[in-house]
Formats: sequence, structure tokens, C-alpha cells
Amino acid sequence: AFGPMGAEIIAHENSMEYFQAGTDIDMVGIVWPQQPYESQAMPRITYSDALTLNLNGHSIDVMHFGPAHTTSDSLIYFKESNVIHMGDVANLTGLPYIDAGNGGTVDGMINNVRQALEIINDETIVVPGHGEVSSKADLEIYVRKMEAVRDRIAVMIDDGMSLEEVMEADPASDVFPSSPFDGATGLPASQLFVNRAYVSMVN
Repeated sequence: AFGPMGAEIIAHENSMEYFQAGTDIDMVGIVWPQQPYESQAMPRITYSDALTLNLNGHSIDVMHFGPAHTTSDSLIYFKESNVIHMGDVANLTGLPYIDAGNGGTVDGMINNVRQALEIINDETIVVPGHGEVSSKADLEIYVRKMEAVRDRIAVMIDDGMSLEEVMEADPASDVFPSSPFDGATGLPASQLFVNRAYVSMVN
């Protein structure tokens, strides 16, 4: 929407492949076809690990800590304002969606949040991809929930349980019992998280 208005679009270099070719996003209950982007919506600037912008006396760090929600997530930290934008790495309405079919991983989600927690402080304003503007404390609660479910799934995988058996065991609903996204894909959000986390852990 902003490209035709002259906005400068910046993205991680991994995003270019998906923007140009399009991709299918497997949400288990449904498959969402993401169409190729129009030329005006393509980023003109890409980066690999980190990029610092200096705008109007403000330093803005754009950082990539490896695959997480997707393979091209960016965390954006506004130093002087002490604000961090987490994108869809942080879904503070519940457990997040992991695009495991296109390289996203549960371990990467956890690592990205842990990296952010090393950068910010108790006064930082946290802007999630979904949910209310929050704090470092909220982000810590969120990552501990992901870690708890990931650890349960890891034990089940070590015990030789199949995806279907893990889904039936339901290792996430007590950690996060409800979400605004429940049923949007035909599954409760906690079950969708378990499915995509499992796939990312065994691939």
C-alpha cells in the first residue's frame, strides 16, 4: 500500500524469493496462497544480519537473528525512543504462528525473543505483531510459554510420538487456553502452534 506512495521499503534479503515468486502458507486447516508482490511493493534496500538507519537524529537498528516466524523476520529497535517492534515474532494475544513450511522454526522464535530481551530494558516499549503495546515483562512471560510447550514436544518426539499423537496429547492448551485466532484456520491456535512447532523440530 505504501510503495506506490513513495515509501522506501526495507526488508531482509531472504524475503526477496517469496516476494518475487509467491508461496503457499500452510496453516494446517487451510493453505493460504501468497501471491507475488507487485514491483512497487518490492523492497529497494535489503540487508543480511543488521542495518542501522540514522533518521532525524534517531538511530534505528534493524536486526535479523535467523529464521523464526519466517526466514526473514526483522526486529526494529528505536534507540533514543527505547521502542522495539517485534513483528510477528511476538504474538501477545496467544501462541504464535510458525511458517514451518517456509523455514520458520520454534527454536528460532524463542531465540529471536531471547535476543530482543538482551537488548531492551524494563522501560522499553514493546510493539508486537499482534496484541497490545507491552513491556519487557510481558515478552518474558510470552517466551517462557513458548519454551514450556517446546520442551514438552521435545520429550514427546524423543519418546517416538507421531505428529498425530502429539496433537492428541494437547501439550499447549493449558499454557495458553484461548486466543482471538481460535478456529480461524479450523484449529485452536494452541493446536496450530503445536503442529507447526513439531514440524519445525523434526525437519
